[in-house]
Amino acid sequence: FMAALWVASPEEESVEVLRRIETSQPLFLLRGREARRFVARSAEKYRALLMVPIALVCVLGLVSLLSLLFGATRSRQKEFALLRAAGATRANVVAIITLSGGLIGTLGALIGVAIAVIWSNVICEFLAESIGWTIEPLLAGDVATWVCGVATLLAMVGSLLPALLTTQTRDLVSAPSI
Repeated sequence: FMAALWVASPEEESVEVLRRIETSQPLFLLRGREARRFVARSAEKYRALLMVPIALVCVLGLVSLLSLLFGATRSRQKEFALLRAAGATRANVVAIITLSGGLIGTLGALIGVAIAVIWSNVICEFLAESIGWTIEPLLAGDVATWVCGVATLLAMVGSLLPALLTTQTRDLVSAPSI
C-alpha cells in the first residue's frame, strides 16, 4: 500500500505528526529528490507499458502500407505503361509512385498524431481519476514534426520497392517513333 501526501508548511511538523502515528505497517517517508525519483520510476513503467502497443501499431502499419502500395502499383500497371508510352521515363514513374507513398505516409502520420492527442487526454483523465495523478498532456511540436517526417520517409522508402518492381517489366505499349 502506498500513499502520497502533500503536507502544509511547516513540513517538518507534519512529518513528525505522521511518524508518531502507531500503525502495524512500517512507514517509509520520501521527500524532495527521493520522492521525485520514485515518481519518475513509476511514470517510466507506465511509459514502457505504452511503448509495446505503439511499436506493434507502427510495425503493423508499415506492413499494411507496403501491402497497400504493392496492390496499388499492381492495379495501376496499365496506367504506368501508358505514361511510359507517352514519354515518361522509368525515373518519372518511380517518382510518381514514391511521392504517392509519401503522401499516404504523411496523411497517416497526421491522423496518428491527432489520435495520439485524443488518446493522451483520455489516459491523463484516467490516471487522474484512478490514482489521483494530475498530468497535463503535452504534444511537443518538434516531436510531432519528427514523427510525421519519419513516417513520410519510411513510406517513400517503402514505396521504392513496389515502384522498382513495377517499372522493371518490359512495356507492353511502345512509344510511336517519329
